[in-house]
Amino acid sequence: MDDLRQKILKGYERGDVSWVELAERFYREALDLRETLLGSEHLEIAQFMENLATVYDSQGNYRAPQPLLQQAVAILRKSLGGTHPRVGELTRRIERIRAASWYDTEGA
Repeated sequence: MDDLRQKILKGYERGDVSWVELAERFYREALDLRETLLGSEHLEIAQFMENLATVYDSQGNYRAPQPLLQQAVAILRKSLGGTHPRVGELTRRIERIRAASWYDTEGA
């Protein structure tokens, strides 16, 4: 895994990889590793899914974050209950991304 990190960082240093691509790769790698270690329904997994969704959202990629956030909501509901404030926050975020996606599609 350290070799992969070094390759990614070298690509960033050379300019082959943007900071957003770098962040995406690191979050994807971290998410995969944590899912292996903690299981797919751990609260920490929900946080990493939200972080990765933020990277996609920052790229203007409105489709990729939606399934990640929906999975995060499912984890939070199961762990914290459906009335927990984080469930509502992520649900509203999904709605905002869907609206932005629709606007982007319609406006093009």
